[in-house]
Amino acid sequence: MSKVLVATADGGYLSVLEAEIEAEGHTVLWASDGQQAHEMTLSEAPELVLLDLSLPVFNGLETAEALRADPEVPADLPIILATDEDLHPHILERSGVTLHMPKSHAAQELRDVLVDYVLGYRKH
Repeated sequence: MSKVLVATADGGYLSVLEAEIEAEGHTVLWASDGQQAHEMTLSEAPELVLLDLSLPVFNGLETAEALRADPEVPADLPIILATDEDLHPHILERSGVTLHMPKSHAAQELRDVLVDYVLGYRKH
C-alpha cells in the first residue's frame, strides 16, 4: 500500500479522488493548500503527490517548483498536476511536474497513473 498526497481545496474533487485512490488499495493523505502539501511531503514521504492547480497559498505549479527545489524531497518523486486549463508544456516542464492530468479525468486514467508512477517510484 502506498501513500498518495492529494492537495486540493475542493472538497468534492477530494472525495472523488479519495474513493478512486483507496479503491486501488492506496492511502490518501490530504493537504488543503500548497504550503501544507510541501510540509506533508516532507513529514509523510508519499509515493506520489497530486496537486490541484488552484490551491490556495501556493498554487499547484508553485508548490511543484518548491518541492523540486527542496533537497529533502526525492528528485524522482512523481508530481501530478490536476487542471482542466490548457497549460503550455514549457510551463509544466519548468515547474518540475511529472505529468499533467485533467481534473475531469476518467477513473481508468487515474488507475493508469497510479500503476505507472507509484509502482515505478516504489522500485527505487
